[in-house]
Amino acid sequence: MKPEVQKYLRDIQHASENILEYTAGLSADEYSSNDIVSSAVEWKLLIIGEALTQAAEFAPDIQTQIANFSQFIGMHEHLMADYDSIDDSAILAFVREKVPILLQDLQALLKHQ
Repeated sequence: MKPEVQKYLRDIQHASENILEYTAGLSADEYSSNDIVSSAVEWKLLIIGEALTQAAEFAPDIQTQIANFSQFIGMHEHLMADYDSIDDSAILAFVREKVPILLQDLQALLKHQ
């Protein structure tokens, strides 16, 4: 694996771990009412989307090795283009469903570096 790809994958791993830490134990109402947490989560999702895009430039097969690759790219685009219509409950549901799977995929990829 190219060093650039390893760096992007580690950035994604760190951002994903941060997201899970920030949202641990929060109800949807608590998440929605905490602007600091929701902003931090959105920022980390932007980092994940950008790092996935950059990693795929160096290693296109990453797109098939990460189960929800296209959904993370779509979330990145949504956060960038539709910032005024972000649904906090949808973001939290996305995080709870997709981020643990992303971390599993990353662990497998980084293990085989």
